[in-house]
Amino acid sequence: MSSVNFAALSSRYPEFGGLLAGIQHWIDEHQQVRILEPRRVARDAELPKEDVFRVFFLLNRDGLIRQAYRVKDPGGDLLPHNYKTLQEIPMELRNRRDEKFNVDDGEIVSVYMKD
Repeated sequence: MSSVNFAALSSRYPEFGGLLAGIQHWIDEHQQVRILEPRRVARDAELPKEDVFRVFFLLNRDGLIRQAYRVKDPGGDLLPHNYKTLQEIPMELRNRRDEKFNVDDGEIVSVYMKD
C-alpha cells in the first residue's frame, strides 16, 4: 500500500483530504501490517469509522487494495484464512486452539490487503 499516492487521492477526493492524511499516517506507522481492518484503523487513528470504510471502498474500487473477508472467533482472535466472498465461509471453523466453533458465534469482518 505504500505505492498509493495519497496526495493524488486527496485531489481526486477532496472531501476525504484530512481523512486520507490520517490513514496514510496510520499506514506509515504500521508498515509491518499486511491486513488492514477499517475498524482498527479508525479506532487507532481516531477517525470516523464510516468515513474510513468509504475510503477503503474507494481504494478497493480503484484497484489500490484488495478486499477479503476473515472470521474472528468467539474470543476475538482474527483467523488467518481469507475468503473472497461471504458464500465461501463455512458454517463451522476451528480456532487457533483447534476447537470447533459456529461462525455465527464469531464475527465476519471485511479486511483489505496491501499489495
